Amino acid sequence: MTLISDKTYENISWFKKECSCFDLTIRSVTTDSADYVLLFLGGITTSSSVEPLIQGLITALDLRVFLNASVCSVETLDEAYELMLQGQTVVFVMNQTLCYVVDTRAYPGRVTSEPTVEKSIRGARDGFVELLMVNVGLIRKRLRAKDLCIEKYTFGTQSCTDVALFYLDHVVQRDVLDDLKMRLSHISSSINLQSERELADLLYPQWYNPYPHVRFTERPDLVCIHLLQGQIAIVVDHCPTAMLVPLTLFECTSQIEEVTQPRLISMMLRFLRTLGLMISVFLVPVWVCTLNFESLSELGFFVFQVMAVDAIIEWIRLSLIHSPSILSSMLGMIAVFLLGESAVNFGVYTQEMLVLVAISNVGNFVTSSYELSMANKLTRFFLVLCTLFYQRVGFALGLFLCFLILLCTDCGPVSYLYPLVPWDRKEMLRILTGKKK
Repeated sequence: MTLISDKTYENISWFKKECSCFDLTIRSVTTDSADYVLLFLGGITTSSSVEPLIQGLITALDLRVFLNASVCSVETLDEAYELMLQGQTVVFVMNQTLCYVVDTRAYPGRVTSEPTVEKSIRGARDGFVELLMVNVGLIRKRLRAKDLCIEKYTFGTQSCTDVALFYLDHVVQRDVLDDLKMRLSHISSSINLQSERELADLLYPQWYNPYPHVRFTERPDLVCIHLLQGQIAIVVDHCPTAMLVPLTLFECTSQIEEVTQPRLISMMLRFLRTLGLMISVFLVPVWVCTLNFESLSELGFFVFQVMAVDAIIEWIRLSLIHSPSILSSMLGMIAVFLLGESAVNFGVYTQEMLVLVAISNVGNFVTSSYELSMANKLTRFFLVLCTLFYQRVGFALGLFLCFLILLCTDCGPVSYLYPLVPWDRKEMLRILTGKKK
């Protein structure tokens, strides 16, 4: 630890040696009472945020009230340097061992906009952004409860990533809260987090399980709804997504439209969504159960056809996501040739297979959870392979293994299949009817 010297030029030399960045900005301010030196990083501290500080230094009669902002004093240069890297301004008093840090952070970011995935007809149009404080404000705007608790954790010796924990103290599930805090305490503070996905993998390390362990959402209104139901929200800085825990399989299939629409319509939407998800997983395996193969070569060609159709559909989806919008029309023409009548006439796959796989993929997109849709696709691949090689016995064995994986999914003290396992009739009726807790 390096103590602050009364020779200001030594302190500035230390900062220049430690911070080899071109955006290190040094400004001097001369007043009637004293001279000051300001150090800040131009990339995350703008001139508009520093200008009130300079005006405050010039007009202040007392050094302790030179600016109406968050001000703290530091005793070492190392502490001042760490705060400067966060976007704050370091103020040295010339030829004195006085050093103050003023909160002038102005991180670059985008304005709030409607989420691109979780769209709603009647819901709000604002979504989370990459700034933690803006996301905190979006939640506080909707929840003005006195017992709203927000706890902050910091991970990473290099990234210093802030993680915020939201919950309502009087309705939160205490066993879930204690379990989550225990998991957070077991994460090493030296791990440099860059996304909420990394944090989810550290909290629930089950790499062999494709199903999501937390729910990701870009909607602050959905976060507030779940907080009122006793759940916990986790927001990672520089990530436009919040995580909701605990998660169950039934909760993962819900959407904001079930809250913004009348109950009868929300019941119908949930039924159609659940039906689409079940069809996406079981339609092709059940169809394969009805087929009989006369030779091993016929079975192998059928396996190739099933995998080819699903792979082509997945390639087209990925291409539409990662290609410029100007090429979308060209990709549509390519999709017509790959999945149209020409491919069927060429013998790549049959018409029945194309229709069934297309229906399965459409049913797979009815949920806004990308993680759940990909997990269902992998489950369908697994069931198809089990059914192809062992027919009905393989289908039954595959179902048992998938159910066992869901049953063993670790999402904290709440079962992943709740309220089915353990059975809770009242909670199941609430989910089916869309009634609030």
